[in-house]
Amino acid sequence: MAQSTACNILALTTADHSLHLASAIVLLGNGLALALDRSTSAQHATA
Repeated sequence: MAQSTACNILALTTADHSLHLASAIVLLGNGLALALDRSTSAQHATA
């Protein structure tokens, strides 16, 4: 399964791509939710 090459350390499998995509979506969603929460909190504080 694993090849004996120096570049094999950098090889990405389909599972790696799926996990990276899933974690990116989760992190982007959390960042967006946090940004929206802060903006609505700031609006309520000034109102």
